Amino acid sequence: MMELYMKEKLYEGKTFPIAEHYYTMTEAYRFIESSTRSLNMNYPLRELRDRRYTREIVYRTFGRELRRKAYLDTFDYDTPDVPGDSADHISKLPDVVLLRVFSRLHPLDYVHSLSLVCKRWNLLVQCGCLWRDVRVIASEQSLENGALKSFLSKMSNGIKRLCIDRTESVPVSLITEALPERMNTVTLLDMGGFDGLTIGLWEKLIDCFANLEILNLEYVNMIPLDADISALITVFFGEKAFRKIRHFICGYFYAASPSEPSAEELFLRSLWRWNRPLEVLHFCEGMERRHGIPNAPFATSLTVLHLSCILEEHDFLVVTALVNLRELFLSYLFATDSALVEMKKLSNLAHLHMYCCGQDGDFSDPGLAGFFELPEANRRNAFPSKLKYLKMTSCHGFQESAADALVRNCPALESLDISGNCYMGEDALSTIVKELRELRFLSISDFEDQMECNAVRNLRDEDLPCLKYLRLHRTKISEKVLRKLLLKRRNLIISPRPGHILTFTVHNGNPRFNVQFTANKNLLENDLLEQPGYCCI
Repeated sequence: MMELYMKEKLYEGKTFPIAEHYYTMTEAYRFIESSTRSLNMNYPLRELRDRRYTREIVYRTFGRELRRKAYLDTFDYDTPDVPGDSADHISKLPDVVLLRVFSRLHPLDYVHSLSLVCKRWNLLVQCGCLWRDVRVIASEQSLENGALKSFLSKMSNGIKRLCIDRTESVPVSLITEALPERMNTVTLLDMGGFDGLTIGLWEKLIDCFANLEILNLEYVNMIPLDADISALITVFFGEKAFRKIRHFICGYFYAASPSEPSAEELFLRSLWRWNRPLEVLHFCEGMERRHGIPNAPFATSLTVLHLSCILEEHDFLVVTALVNLRELFLSYLFATDSALVEMKKLSNLAHLHMYCCGQDGDFSDPGLAGFFELPEANRRNAFPSKLKYLKMTSCHGFQESAADALVRNCPALESLDISGNCYMGEDALSTIVKELRELRFLSISDFEDQMECNAVRNLRDEDLPCLKYLRLHRTKISEKVLRKLLLKRRNLIISPRPGHILTFTVHNGNPRFNVQFTANKNLLENDLLEQPGYCCI
């Protein structure tokens, strides 16, 4: 099917639905403060085994070609005073304009490319405004030659968000020595790639980052091997430790040895007494003793809670005591409908994630229908009146009654992931597609052979008018059908299988679908992550 708009010369050579810059821009990392994921997840290193941050550089600048295999080590290069003659028009640009251009590039390019052009550019790339967000890799070379220590000292008054990673062979003690005495401008610290932290490093972090607001320890074992747990707790929860912290992404709790069975309990007992203004708290697997949360000093300030651990019936009494929660992320739910009754006490919830464990889950269709039903009294302030983003996956109890209650009481829902809810039936899916007109993100993956998904297969023009992203992994809908849908809605991002997005390019007024997705997937994914609701998908 050929659309009339393709005949316009304006669209000739263009690729839909992905913007052109995703095919040309470098993978310049950036921190997403609304996400609890470590930078190592959003921007994984290519060489994970030894994490050497080196690459072959081929850079053409004004007729000069620079080819070198370089490490991020120092700014001290032998650079000319001015660029070549062909760059006269660019050399006349004021510093503020050049800095704006530089800010669009990857930080590696500052060192390996821009700093080599001329002395003026070498000085400009050392400007603190270019180094607000920094990721450093502590390798044996950067520690031995002092490059890491020199860089952090030089930029200590400019960095605001810092991610520190290391090669496996680098001892933590060397990283402790590389940190400057103070980095008071840093408000976000991401060390989620570390497997464990020593007491000495904790003491250094506390002294160095006095104004820290966000601490990400996503993959850190909070009870490291051979650690003095009492001493570690004394340091971490000391009076001067992270006084301004608001977001705490806590790591794993694996006991160092069988002789230390109470290590987790000691740590959490101190956490529940920690007098800090926490707004976001995220726990990874292994955190079982959570019953002190309601009595913690930060219980009333907490608005976001992530629990990536097994939850049973009695755990919901703990969670629902946090009445000011706006975002709740729950994994591995082994509970009955009575837990849903408890959760309705969280009247401020706008964002809810629930993984319901498939056939092992015990939620029923009537129970879920009651969960999404508004009460007769005080409807404007009761759950789910404020719900806008919902992820309820592998929930076999989510069927027609639950779907009807959801669309009737949450018509302004913007994001919905019902992947794995394979017993919902065609009528329930049709209700969702026809009634939720504000949806921007929708995932109906993992239906396998249980459903035909006819409501999406035969999507009408008036259905889902605001939809921006549609994910259909492992469904019975063929890519041929989805290609027809994309021709009708050329700006709709459709992902028919993992790692792939449908795209087509206009050639002589005709659409040609691309076999591979060649845009920068990482850049696109992280742009989408900054949009409210995409994290549900």
